[in-house]
Amino acid sequence: MEIRVTKDLPAIYSDELSAPVLALPIGLMRLGLKANKLKESGIETIADLLGVLPLKRQNSYGIGPSSIDKLASNLSALLVLNEGGALAWERYANAAGVVLLPTSAQYNDAQGFLNSLPQVLEQIAGVLTDSTDADILLSRLSKKPRDQKTLEEIGAAATPKVTRERIRQKEKKLLQQIAGGLIWHEYGNLNLLFRPEFSSWWMKAAEHFSGHDEISFEDFVSGLATVWNAEVADIVKQLPIILAVVTGEVHMSGEFRNANRLDNVYFRELPDVTRGHELKKFRLGTVAEQIADSGYETLGRFIGGCLSGQLFEEQKNKNAVIRAIEHFNKVKSVFDNDMVINWLSYRELNNLQVVPSNLRRSASEFAAHLVEDLTELIGCMKMYSLAGEVYRLRSSQPVITRLTLEKLSAELKTTGPNCKRTETVTLERLNDLIISRDFSNQDFWMCDKFLQWWKEAELSYQLSAKNFDAFKALLQDRWSLTDEVVEKSIPSLWGVLNGYPNGYPRRGRPRKGARADVRPDSVVGIERIRMVGFRRIH
Repeated sequence: MEIRVTKDLPAIYSDELSAPVLALPIGLMRLGLKANKLKESGIETIADLLGVLPLKRQNSYGIGPSSIDKLASNLSALLVLNEGGALAWERYANAAGVVLLPTSAQYNDAQGFLNSLPQVLEQIAGVLTDSTDADILLSRLSKKPRDQKTLEEIGAAATPKVTRERIRQKEKKLLQQIAGGLIWHEYGNLNLLFRPEFSSWWMKAAEHFSGHDEISFEDFVSGLATVWNAEVADIVKQLPIILAVVTGEVHMSGEFRNANRLDNVYFRELPDVTRGHELKKFRLGTVAEQIADSGYETLGRFIGGCLSGQLFEEQKNKNAVIRAIEHFNKVKSVFDNDMVINWLSYRELNNLQVVPSNLRRSASEFAAHLVEDLTELIGCMKMYSLAGEVYRLRSSQPVITRLTLEKLSAELKTTGPNCKRTETVTLERLNDLIISRDFSNQDFWMCDKFLQWWKEAELSYQLSAKNFDAFKALLQDRWSLTDEVVEKSIPSLWGVLNGYPNGYPRRGRPRKGARADVRPDSVVGIERIRMVGFRRIH
């Protein structure tokens, strides 16, 4: 059936249309601002519209002859949409003379939907009759903030040139029409129609956030990840587009973007035993010390600092923090069902070889081969080239037979100060690695049994009140070591435990006070998202 109009818009009986069609909003009639006149009179749906037909060309709704003709054409298309019981959107688009977008919308999962967003914007731009609107889509909505054209640049490129304020108005209107079409079937003057397979994702989000005029950015991203069953990383990649639709503005805070690189949906659920791990246990590189020195020493504090945005504000080297976030997003794969880290899986994930390579099953075996194992360990560390030789010829030797710095420098063809500095730094870093368990800069895995023997040695060191002779006697008794083995191992044990070759305590580096272990669900976002695009604008 085709509705032919000669003067007035005739009546259509509601039984000619199915219930789903009758429930559609009148925005589908594409009357632009004229639709507001109907809405002000309580005409919201197709069923409401049919209730006031026939509609004369002279009517109280301010709908003129051209709008009457458009209504007639679109109502005819609705009859086609109604054919066969199901909503046949392709037939409707052909009948209404609009373009159905995206050209294809077969999404197996949220990742496919999210990855399609830039391409969909290009398709929308190709349909727009206004080249400036198309430029807004392609040069602002689909670009990262640093790559976006300014409003002035788009205005200067327009023919004729237009002001910045006019471009801002056009951008706002375009975003309202896109959001209206996606959520409410209210397209304004856009000559297109979104496929339900595409718009349904946006409708789910709008329903999830219904009742919220604004929301914290963290809760927004978490909510999207939940309702779309999506990875936070996939959402973050398309945030410029998503935020433009939701807020009605082309912008995205850098702090928001950085903070939500971390999968906060997942990490907000971590148990205390996992949150308590110190960052230095993870292979993060120098950034672990930088972050810890700022007071974010544990995984829990790091997560809180990221999600609040405070860590990004304080750290000058933001790329280093981003690398740490990327590391922890990968670490998710080695958590067990209780969200506790499986360290064997972590070792395999990072392809870390075990050092020392030989397993020492008894204390006496550990002590007898200690010089050999520490030499291997030093060779794997990122140290001075002479570190291994300085340790072997001096640090590992008893005081009586130890080479003087003068003889050592002659042996190694270098200077005495260089030998002294190498020895000091080597023992400090061994202390960091073995005693403080700072693994952040190492690309190998410390043998667990090796560390266990050192833990026992550290206990004897503490019980001896850090007195060399008392320590030597206590350890020999506890481990049942022969005189030969204890004499061979005690210089290395003392040097590493003391962190300094001559028996002086090593001065620690000052650190800032520790941060509170802020949980993600208590973090207040540094900004909030105004959900303009998810509200109907009449």
